[in-house]
Amino acid sequence: MSFTTLKTVFKKRETHFHIAFWLLYFSTINAYWTDNWFDRELRPNWVSQFAIIFFPIFLYLNAFWLIPAFLKVRKWFQYIFLTALIIFAFELLRCLLHLVWMPSEEPLITSFVTEFNSFDNLIFGRLSPAILALQFSFAYRLSADWFRHHWSQKTTSHESHQDEGSPIKSFKAHYSIKKRGGIELIKLTDIVYFKAQGDFVLAVGKDNRKHVINSTLSKIESEVDPLKFFKINRGEILNKSYVENYESYIKNRLKIVLRAYDVELYTSNSRTPQFRKWLQQ
Repeated sequence: MSFTTLKTVFKKRETHFHIAFWLLYFSTINAYWTDNWFDRELRPNWVSQFAIIFFPIFLYLNAFWLIPAFLKVRKWFQYIFLTALIIFAFELLRCLLHLVWMPSEEPLITSFVTEFNSFDNLIFGRLSPAILALQFSFAYRLSADWFRHHWSQKTTSHESHQDEGSPIKSFKAHYSIKKRGGIELIKLTDIVYFKAQGDFVLAVGKDNRKHVINSTLSKIESEVDPLKFFKINRGEILNKSYVENYESYIKNRLKIVLRAYDVELYTSNSRTPQFRKWLQQ
């Protein structure tokens, strides 16, 4: 079994793990969904339904969207702010719903503060679902990233080993583009990125000119130097020379800022780990 096959199997089992985990989670929690969600007198017997729902929602928000991909101070300030905002928003919603469903003769502010300080509070309460979700999401994210990086290294190492002893492959230095005045030679060093456009490919130059190449993105990928060009998603191949910086985006994707070029490109989920490694080569 190849390393690529093992990586595919791992990704499929990851989904099965999620399904099994949440089936176990919801089947073992002692909660009665048809009873009053906001009656604190019921809490000694079972967990708040609101806390049960909050836990998986915040876990996935934190694991796939909130956690910064890079240890930049600005990103971590944003992360702390967004995390606190989401938790407070959920807690505010819970307290407001409690006031609606469980009206009290006490003043509104007093009732709100009493409920906020109760053991149903999402972060300071008895079970602290926010703290548990933070711990589980970090553990999952770091473990999953480690496995993906591990299998990516294994796959690359295996492919490199297979290529040993093979003849050195030559790569294109330019493309011949048919223009009205004749044939124009476009150097690869002047191409910022390739973009698939239906039955042809656009080569976007550093001067912002777009050149039509009658080829496919897959064929171009095999013709250019993989140390200099990388397929960041299904429709774009990028020239490393024009990468200025990159930062985390959503769902493990990266936003790439190009040098001296007002365009932002994005990696796909599956290409992000290879892209990071490619930039270090």
